[in-house]
Amino acid sequence: MRLRRAYSLLELLLVLAIAGLLITLIPPMFSKGASSAELKASARGVVAGVRSARSQAISQQKTLALRFDLQEKNFRIEGNSKIYRFPSDLEIKLELAQSAQAGKNKDFDDNIGVILFFPDGSSSGGRVILGYGERQYVVDIAWLSGQAKIVE
Repeated sequence: MRLRRAYSLLELLLVLAIAGLLITLIPPMFSKGASSAELKASARGVVAGVRSARSQAISQQKTLALRFDLQEKNFRIEGNSKIYRFPSDLEIKLELAQSAQAGKNKDFDDNIGVILFFPDGSSSGGRVILGYGERQYVVDIAWLSGQAKIVE
């Protein structure tokens, strides 16, 4: 008859401790990746909105506004019913020309920001800063060309 060797209590406790450590460390790694993907998608959404507003301003030969609502965490193109929403935990900051703010907002509000797009393709310009904690993307909108680019 052959003797079977069993695991000692110390070995079992060590395996359980390692498993517990892995269970607590791995989920935060995946949630960080998801927020990073949401952040990049939000920045791309802003660029798509900028491109759409600019092309509509050119094709309709009129000034259009891209209106950001920081409190509701969304943006839309003036005259368009579609509202683009940001994730609720996303941090949003705007750096805009004051003339665009005062000129397009009848009741000026710190929670509302406006970027104007003109028939010649130019814009009032500005920056949309999107972030989760330390990680952030900046969407730069050039005033002369009205084009947007993402800066990490």
